Amino acid sequence: MINRFPFTFRVILPVVGWGFLCSFFAYVLIMTTAGFNDKQGYFFSLFVFVLLIIIALVTVILSGTSFLSSHEAKSLNENIVGREVRQDLKLEQAKETFYSLVHFCRNIFTSIIWGGLLLSVIITVVMNIWQKIDLQSSLIILSGGVIATVLLAVFSSFFSEQVTFLPIKACRKKIAEEEGIVPDINFDSIGSKFYFLFLFPILTTIIVLVCVFPFSPNIALLSVIGIVMVLIIDRVLFVYISKSFFEADGFIKGVANGERNIFTTGSVDKEFVNLIDNLNQASKELEESRKESERTKKQMENRVDELEKFFDLTVNREIKMVDLKKEIKRLEEKQKTARKKINSFSVKSKKKSKDTFSKIAEVKIDEIKKEL
Repeated sequence: MINRFPFTFRVILPVVGWGFLCSFFAYVLIMTTAGFNDKQGYFFSLFVFVLLIIIALVTVILSGTSFLSSHEAKSLNENIVGREVRQDLKLEQAKETFYSLVHFCRNIFTSIIWGGLLLSVIITVVMNIWQKIDLQSSLIILSGGVIATVLLAVFSSFFSEQVTFLPIKACRKKIAEEEGIVPDINFDSIGSKFYFLFLFPILTTIIVLVCVFPFSPNIALLSVIGIVMVLIIDRVLFVYISKSFFEADGFIKGVANGERNIFTTGSVDKEFVNLIDNLNQASKELEESRKESERTKKQMENRVDELEKFFDLTVNREIKMVDLKKEIKRLEEKQKTARKKINSFSVKSKKKSKDTFSKIAEVKIDEIKKEL
């Protein structure tokens, strides 16, 4: 039953649910800190509720209907069943699905960021025009909108990448098997995900500042110092983790070029230690396979040399035998011709001798007749 839902609908629906939770959090924060009267509070609650329902319905309809969806959404819903790519997918369809998956995740994040900020501004402007709220309430509405937007955008980014993990992997495999080239586009660095962690202290600071508004310079200074400290810690964590990845990348490139090295790293994390063991084991097996290939190649070269010698002893010998037979046949033909000439000459010689003897005998007979 679940597989009957479009793929984009299965991604968008949890995001919409999380969006309602983020909106409720921002709503409670705004209602408890802003100085709304009863009329302003009722108008704000009704306006926000109606606006969120409309946005949620439009989002779900666009993600679940084929005739209103974008080209990328149509491609995903046609080529992905459940969370798996169709087995009969062709190469061009696999490429289209791969790029659509990547763009789909990015579009969700950017759409939420810009849409959430725009929605916060619209709500603030409407409240200022119709309810004449003060500056403090306007800043609180904007702050609550920013908090809800960032929480929703971060969740949607991580969740969409988690859901599209298997389809992207299947598409990459399909393309690599048929083309031998893994598709590459302008991917985001893993560092951007670390900086998401930096957003949460900022959000916490904004919440604190909103709750204590108007705040003193000391609170503002302490908040800035805290944010800077968190940023430094986040940067150190990113450098520490990314360094191990870069070392693994360099080791793999060296193995691909035929180098035999032992991969080591300064990381003490369990995941990286297991990765080191697996990479070294794979490198060892690859080196053994390369040596076995070299031995096989040398054996084949020796075998070729033996075959060449055998060719010289047998095939060339047979060729020479054929040439000798031709030569013998030619000499036999020449001998037959010579014998024919000799026989012809012998017959002529006998006939000539016989005629000469007859003439001599006739002359002798004539002489004897004359004497008688």
